[in-house]
Amino acid sequence: MNFLKRVSIITLIFVLTVSVLAFAAEPVKVTILHTNDTHGRIASFTPRGEEKEIGGFARILTLINKIRAEEENVILLDAGDTLHGTNLVNLQKGLNMLTLLNTMGYDAMVPGNHDFNYGYKHLLKLAKFAKFDIVSANVEKDGALLFAPYTILEKGGYRFAILGISTPETPITTHPANVAGLNFVDPIQRVKEIVEKLSGSVDFIIMLSHLGYEGDRMIAEQVPGLDIIIGGHSHTSLEEPVVVNGVIIAQDGDYGRTLGRIDLTIEDGKIIKYSGRLIPVKDTIAKNPVVDVVVKAYEDKLRTLMGEVVGTTSVDLVGERALVRTQETNLGNLITDIMLAYCDADLVMTNGGGIRASIAKGDITIGDIYTVLPFDNTLVVLELTGAQIKAALEHGVRKYPKQNGGFLHVAGMTYAFDPNRPAGDRIVEVKIRGKDLDLNKIYRVATNDFLAAGGDGYSMFTEGTIVYQSGSYLRDLMVDYLREHGSVSPEVEGRITIR
Repeated sequence: MNFLKRVSIITLIFVLTVSVLAFAAEPVKVTILHTNDTHGRIASFTPRGEEKEIGGFARILTLINKIRAEEENVILLDAGDTLHGTNLVNLQKGLNMLTLLNTMGYDAMVPGNHDFNYGYKHLLKLAKFAKFDIVSANVEKDGALLFAPYTILEKGGYRFAILGISTPETPITTHPANVAGLNFVDPIQRVKEIVEKLSGSVDFIIMLSHLGYEGDRMIAEQVPGLDIIIGGHSHTSLEEPVVVNGVIIAQDGDYGRTLGRIDLTIEDGKIIKYSGRLIPVKDTIAKNPVVDVVVKAYEDKLRTLMGEVVGTTSVDLVGERALVRTQETNLGNLITDIMLAYCDADLVMTNGGGIRASIAKGDITIGDIYTVLPFDNTLVVLELTGAQIKAALEHGVRKYPKQNGGFLHVAGMTYAFDPNRPAGDRIVEVKIRGKDLDLNKIYRVATNDFLAAGGDGYSMFTEGTIVYQSGSYLRDLMVDYLREHGSVSPEVEGRITIR
């Protein structure tokens, strides 16, 4: 009898052990949801030339909640350029955006260059208000990290490190004063250091990146030990993830048009299968009622301020991102003409990256203008030599045909360039008020204070002498101009030609 009992007990232990081992070997599914470069677009919007509205955080949260109800292990990440970009968000300096991110249950975010647009001290205040971690391993002040370098999440019995990396381009893609005193450390070296530190203490490392797609590929090629990169900054819509050197790379386009999703199947601590896609945020998706009410309340407050009509346009004013960063547009011409009208200067040069939207023909409201010119840039006048002007023009076209936020729109002058020539030697003609540029002459150049401080890499502007600081925001000058002139109908005039 005792013998039989012992056999039964041993058999039971064996069966339980096998069952536990079988259970432990069961594959685990983890779902990563991700957004990037929403640029303050918390409300739904209708893209230019289309009829149906898309996007909006109320619809995005509906998708998120549906997926959370279906999947046990969900991670929600944002890859930056989120807290600034529309009147709705800018007037509250990103606080309402952060409130919505809290409501939606984000797990982590990396600060993009435009998240510094209110100044890094304000960003730190927002980070304290966040119910999730804002992570960046390569932003330092006085040798100390400004943010936590990473956070660790546990999902499905596995530990995921979320490592943040911000673009080192930040000092030239936000106003330099916003990041004064900060050091943006080389991403490759810093990622290597953090990966080595985390090795053995976590199961998977996800780099939450605001480097852009090419930067993400470079990191994947040069840094061993990463598993996944969730990217932003380049506004790249990767319809499905790309694998580089064994690293899964994903990016979700921009403006909340889609929601990125990656599904991982993990077994014995390894990713044995994955799939990914971008889910369109269509008008057929119901809006989450809580977020919808909050967004509408924000819009009602804003409408009172921004709804005033200050002028009209008989033509569409073109400010689409892909166009203002590569060619002359009528909106670029209008803005530079307005800058010239409000100062004593020979010419105007301003960056296409500062023009953030188009305006449809018809009434122009204060809100339209604030959307086009959301940055707190003021009008200044510099004295520059003809040689420095030519150097600036070369700098502006060096990346063509790639989109470049530093592409220069002009007034009081024309220029031509040949993209078949090497970068740095592409400008073939410059005329100031109809006369050939004199490389030795000193000209009065109107620009914005962002470029005057060396923004977008225009170091030659810092070599000039500032002779006038208006203190007036470009958007406010545009409001005043339209109130005075009433109607506008700018055209593309051949100020910029490609040969």
